Amino acid sequence: MQGITTFLEHEPTCLSRRTKRSLVASDLMVQPVVLQVVESCAVITRILATTRYNGFPVVDDRGLFRGTILRSQLSVMLLERQRSQQTERDEFLSHSDFLQYYPRFPRVKDLPPNEDIDGCMLDLEHVLNGSALTVTSDTHAHRVYRLFRHLGVRHLPVLTPRGAVWQQGAAHEVVGIITRKDLHTLESEET
Repeated sequence: MQGITTFLEHEPTCLSRRTKRSLVASDLMVQPVVLQVVESCAVITRILATTRYNGFPVVDDRGLFRGTILRSQLSVMLLERQRSQQTERDEFLSHSDFLQYYPRFPRVKDLPPNEDIDGCMLDLEHVLNGSALTVTSDTHAHRVYRLFRHLGVRHLPVLTPRGAVWQQGAAHEVVGIITRKDLHTLESEET
């Protein structure tokens, strides 16, 4: 079902308040595919070729959450990186660089082979969404569902604090990710 948007029911029966089973985000999440802020082109190409995820959490060198980045952004960055190596220009991409590919972003088969980008590194810092919507592992499943349903979220990183207490500005680690497809699968299994 690649490329098909999964629509969620208005009020899922599997998360009904009347059910005895009280689900939280940790029950819904899957193991995330995480990228580093500065990541090798070969790793990014491999991840894009082997996964179908549209969004990826990005962490710094200490493993702390920095934001999210989209598949389309990564593919444009890889393609533009190859072009910049050929023209010997190395600069950050602008918003218009990404818009020139919209709505047909490069696919994995359009990306340069690993031999062409061997050893190159991409800095994701200037492109990632540093204010991405996130939840904690103990967030109630109803809240998670409402975020997907009402805000149109497609992927939601699940975080846990590094340390014992949640506080604003504290360091957080990525422990999972929930996608729209995960919620749809849960709904299908329960019916």
